[in-house]
Amino acid sequence: MAKKKRTVTKTTSAPKKQTPAMYPTPAAIELATPQKIVAIDLKTKTITIEGSPPPEVLAMVEIERRRLNLVERITGYTKTLAIRIAPHWGERPKHISPAKWKNLEQRIKAMAELPETAPAEARDALMALQTLNRMAADLAEAGDWPDSIDRALCYAIDFGQLLQRGQTQIDHGETVDKGRRNAEATAGATEANRRKKIDRSEAALVEFNRRMATAKTKRMKTSTLKNMSQVMEGDGTTPKWGSLAALKRWSLDWIGRTPTE
Repeated sequence: MAKKKRTVTKTTSAPKKQTPAMYPTPAAIELATPQKIVAIDLKTKTITIEGSPPPEVLAMVEIERRRLNLVERITGYTKTLAIRIAPHWGERPKHISPAKWKNLEQRIKAMAELPETAPAEARDALMALQTLNRMAADLAEAGDWPDSIDRALCYAIDFGQLLQRGQTQIDHGETVDKGRRNAEATAGATEANRRKKIDRSEAALVEFNRRMATAKTKRMKTSTLKNMSQVMEGDGTTPKWGSLAALKRWSLDWIGRTPTE
């Protein structure tokens, strides 16, 4: 007797949801009015348009000019790194003179170490600044060079940043996305609870005014709030207008809008 062949049903899992980018690509520039292209020079990589360049294009050109200006980039990096390091220098080591300690460049050349309490980003900033100074010293020693070398070095910096961004996305993209969604969910829940509390307070105020309108004396406020707190929702456990403690607390905000005791 031949064995019955077992059939296996293959199931395909849903494609994995793409993790959002930690470093989104900048949005493309949208011009207010279309521009007519007059000429394109592939050798110099320039485009000539009719009339005056739009402000958006001029701004983009300025950003690109600054991005490929090696001196400006080194200056900007130095300032940024110094700001990260400055709060964590600590006390001046005895082997460094006060004059050198006051001068940031001399302080870095003296290889001043950060205190053990300094955060990781400050230590990385110090190493980056030391590396930047070594690079600047080697460039100064090399003397004059063509502008193409400046641009190549700027591209090399960009290349390193892009490699780091890609690795950071691989290593931490899902974690960052999860944290962002958790933060948004927490904020949403907090706002929903706040809105719910306001709604209950306003509903309690309406009911309180209705009951006090038929009260024989305004001094029945406390007993009115107590009676309201004993009215439950359909589940039999949740106070319809809030607990007595909540009603008393909310009633403090009703001053000027409700009969006073």
